[in-house]
Amino acid sequence: MLFQVSFDYRPCPSEPDDYLCPFTVDVLCWNADTDEHVLGGRIKGYDLDIFRVLGIGRGIWDVFDAHSGDLEYVGTTLLTDDGELREELSDDFVSRLMLIDDVCLHPILHRCERFILDQVSTLFSEASVLVLWKSQTLVSEKDLAQMGFQKIADADAIFFRLNMNKQEYEASQDRAIAEDIELPPDAATYIEDLWRQKFLH
Repeated sequence: MLFQVSFDYRPCPSEPDDYLCPFTVDVLCWNADTDEHVLGGRIKGYDLDIFRVLGIGRGIWDVFDAHSGDLEYVGTTLLTDDGELREELSDDFVSRLMLIDDVCLHPILHRCERFILDQVSTLFSEASVLVLWKSQTLVSEKDLAQMGFQKIADADAIFFRLNMNKQEYEASQDRAIAEDIELPPDAATYIEDLWRQKFLH
């Protein structure tokens, strides 16, 4: 399995939502027939450097509010009325917010979805909060809880995970499954078609 990550970063942001850095993770797995890696999944999200935002005198809420309705909802859910992180999210070591906004996986990869989400969650920093839309994963709530995900009070649509905390779930549990997966050669077409239906129509 191979992750190919693309990441947009604006060194001179002019708008509040420029501080949200969109990223895409392409999940590739081996195909024996073609003897090469094949696209089997794509994950889209946003990374927010909290200290970067606060350091120039802006508030976290300004960033979410300037972007879209969905992210405005996320901001409303994660932040207090004063624009601070809610108590259950607040930690001296939290420097980043990561939001997984969309997950597209080939059906073969669903059996190692826990492993994929766990690995993506630590791509940028362990001193981060990972936020996940429940609608974007087939992982059960029980398994999400083992991975350290918690519900936010009065908000069933999203879960959060403090990445610096030790989780009950160990990636080694699913590593062998992930290593042995082979995808059919048409897996990339499946993902590209699904992605196009979601974002390019």
